[in-house]
Amino acid sequence: MSKENDHKKIEFLRQALERISTYPYVTTGDAALKGIAISWLEQYQQLCLELDAEELNINKLSKQISMPWPGKLVEDHEV
Repeated sequence: MSKENDHKKIEFLRQALERISTYPYVTTGDAALKGIAISWLEQYQQLCLELDAEELNINKLSKQISMPWPGKLVEDHEV
């Protein structure tokens, strides 16, 4: 996934959380459902952030691995 898509998802989640937080509830059941929905959206948002951070770490490691080694790994020996 691209970072742009990740940021769009996170922004969507923020907007959804704002909408749900301001949604009036009539019954206790509505309040419970609202709480569950907020919890799920927060968990999904946290997962997106963690995956984004993990992807950044993988990209950094990948770049480090692809860098040329500063010296020889094995010395050349004459036979």
